[in-house]
Amino acid sequence: MGQTLSSNESVNMGQTQSSSELAEEEYQKYRKLAHDEAQRRPITEIDLHGLYVKEAMDKTESRIQYCKANKIDHLVIIVGRGKHSSGLAKLKPAIINLMKKYQLRCTPDKPTVGCLYVEFGLPGEPINIGWFDNFVADITNYCVIC
Repeated sequence: MGQTLSSNESVNMGQTQSSSELAEEEYQKYRKLAHDEAQRRPITEIDLHGLYVKEAMDKTESRIQYCKANKIDHLVIIVGRGKHSSGLAKLKPAIINLMKKYQLRCTPDKPTVGCLYVEFGLPGEPINIGWFDNFVADITNYCVIC
């Protein structure tokens, strides 16, 4: 004999289906908001929140090429803390491995937790890592505390 579903079971299946559809709809809204926010960031920042690993890697590779072609000295990659990755961060390790592939210097959690600070240039070559570091270096040469 074939099995049939009770009315309660069929209702529950319908709820599960609509719950997953609702989750996907919410996820797509989140991605659109993240994309809109990313459009307002400076070219030296890239926000990968809400992207799958493959999408994030493609977007990062594209930005690396842009930065190299335009002689940009650094890139801040916002990968997040991994709270939305079912227990283990996925983006951060994947992007760190990508930086190794390109032999780029990558400092995790700079300027803040959930970011990667990438420096372009040859290993051992001094890199200008920002106006603030230069400012601090300059004032330490002239600042005397009596």
